[in-house]
Amino acid sequence: MSTLAWVVVSGVAMSAIAMVGSITLVLPEDRFDRLLVPMVALAAGSLLGGAFLLMLPEAIKQLGNTPAVWVGFLGGFTGSSCSSSSCTGITATDRCRTIAPWAT
Repeated sequence: MSTLAWVVVSGVAMSAIAMVGSITLVLPEDRFDRLLVPMVALAAGSLLGGAFLLMLPEAIKQLGNTPAVWVGFLGGFTGSSCSSSSCTGITATDRCRTIAPWAT
């Protein structure tokens, strides 16, 4: 397959994957509420995974494969997770209803 064909096929596939999120606009509220947390978790996990897969090899290359790099990585990840989950009592569903009032 030529390079142009790969670019076109990949672009169409990525667009189709991105359009899956638009399905949530027509879902009933109960189904939307059940799918909200897993979809947010998938999105957050994808972003974190992508970031760590890009940053961690660079840190290891520059600082060496030492325990300090891994302790810093785990400490930063744990601290970030704990601080973001404990800073507010608002649930994901409440936030979504504030942002997307049509979902109520």
